[in-house]
Amino acid sequence: MDKLKRNLTIIALVYILLLGIYLAKFDFNPSATIQFSQNSLKIFKGQVPENIIRFSHSGFDGQYYYMMALEPELDSLRVSPHFFQRFLYPRLARMISLGITNLIPFILILINFIAIIIGSYFLMKILKHYDSNINLVFIYAFTVGLLISILKDLPECLMMTFAIISFYYAIKEKHKTAAIFLALSLLTRETAIIFWASIIVYYLIKRQWKTAIIYSLSIIPFLIWEAILTIHFGPIPFRAAFWSISWMKPLSGLLQYLSTKPVQIGELIQNVTPLENQTVYQMKNYALAESRLLNKQFSSLVVILFALIQLFIMIKIYLKDRKLTLFNISLLFQIIFILSLTNVLYGSHGIDAIGRYSLGMVLLSVLYFGEKKINYSRFLLVISTALTIIYTLIMLFIKPD
Repeated sequence: MDKLKRNLTIIALVYILLLGIYLAKFDFNPSATIQFSQNSLKIFKGQVPENIIRFSHSGFDGQYYYMMALEPELDSLRVSPHFFQRFLYPRLARMISLGITNLIPFILILINFIAIIIGSYFLMKILKHYDSNINLVFIYAFTVGLLISILKDLPECLMMTFAIISFYYAIKEKHKTAAIFLALSLLTRETAIIFWASIIVYYLIKRQWKTAIIYSLSIIPFLIWEAILTIHFGPIPFRAAFWSISWMKPLSGLLQYLSTKPVQIGELIQNVTPLENQTVYQMKNYALAESRLLNKQFSSLVVILFALIQLFIMIKIYLKDRKLTLFNISLLFQIIFILSLTNVLYGSHGIDAIGRYSLGMVLLSVLYFGEKKINYSRFLLVISTALTIIYTLIMLFIKPD
């Protein structure tokens, strides 16, 4: 077995194991990853199958994609319009399930699982292109952002895979194909616009005007869908999706967050206990413990530290070789993005948000080191690994009675 197949097998087996351990807490009911809230029934016009596990807390974003897959009509769900921008993931789940509602929870997981495998495959193809160590793929494949996405049925796994494939064809100078996958990435989640902007800026710097135009056109399908949603709902969904960025004061949210006194941990994680309805789980202090332990005092600072160390390394290397590459520019855009988030997102949303927002930065960090053919930073490796391990322990070992 060659290294590429070996690495893909390891990645697949690890995710199967993680999913198995997590779902075992819920009798292997795949709807557990949806994190569907009882309260969400009030905002949904469709019918939710009885076998769907329903949590007593507010749930998570995966429940909205699940409901969009159940009932794709725009008026079926009363939720912020920006969720409807991300239609590709739930529509794909509905299409693959052939409209069989009981299959949708499993299909949502399967799409993300396959996306991680395919994304890892193309990432290794890029690393091989630069004659770099393909084992760098593990840094991306097991980053906390992907773990969050697959355990909570979120579209980032698919968005990232389309972006990776786009980068692959870009370095192969098959720009039209690359632009198609970039367009798919944008239709999966609007934060792919960071990839889109960085690629265009790179080719503009290189004065490859025709290539820059090709990538510019890849946003057209997204803009058309955005126009349809704006006509239907009124407000522009894109604006709501980017509330978390301090556009006018890029570092204001970061500085405000760093100056805020950390919240003290008052309670430890306690077990999950079932309610009278066996498909409803009472998450006693789950949100409190996860928020305070990871989100408030650890995760955001660690991701910020990752960004600052990576920025320092980039500046140091640039001062030596004076080279601007596609991955240089793209990584810089991702770092600026992370450092421009609002204080609210750093402080109250924590790892579930910033972990996913940092996906692009981690990916481009791997590609940057691979392109430069240098050993990956031990500091960055420790930071990325620590986040993944801690989040994994919390998600996998909170057990129902």
